Amino acid sequence: MKKLLMIALVVVVMAGCCTTSGSTVSNKPVVSKKQDKPTIPDKPTVPEKQNAPTITTYRVTVNYALTLEQMIQAGKYDAINPDITESNFPVNVRDNGEVKVHLVPFDCIMKTDDVLVELNKQGLRPAELPELLALGAQYPELQRRFPIVALGSVWQDPDRIRDVPCLYGRSSRRNLVLIHFHCGWGGSCCLLAVRK
Repeated sequence: MKKLLMIALVVVVMAGCCTTSGSTVSNKPVVSKKQDKPTIPDKPTVPEKQNAPTITTYRVTVNYALTLEQMIQAGKYDAINPDITESNFPVNVRDNGEVKVHLVPFDCIMKTDDVLVELNKQGLRPAELPELLALGAQYPELQRRFPIVALGSVWQDPDRIRDVPCLYGRSSRRNLVLIHFHCGWGGSCCLLAVRK
């Protein structure tokens, strides 16, 4: 049953968030299908006469006195990728307290490097795992609307693929999964960011 759940997560998460060939969620077993690799433009392409994406801000309290395991438990997730551990994602301890986190949608497909440049231009940095977990615990229904990705915490798996944490959900489940760092971002997902 667990194997089927992870396969379903691969298909559903990737259909709405990350655009690349094959499977991009770092859960074992990896599901891959032979496909033509989609073209990700060198520069972002925005449809004409479309409004800029709206950035939504939330206030969360991050408690760095908690272990990563305690932060994950606070979210009460239905499924958790077993590779999301303190050894794979060491916590970069910051000041405890309230943080404004920003959900940044993109209305076009962008490469990871272009997304990071765009966030930097807006005075933002990619959120890290503790900030993502605080959002998931304090706003549990949010991830049911769209996947939320934290590009600020990166782990290289045994296959030398870089993965980042993602909150994913639907009406019946809330999950904490991994997704590949080098994707084409856009579609229904939001990237979580923090003001520098």
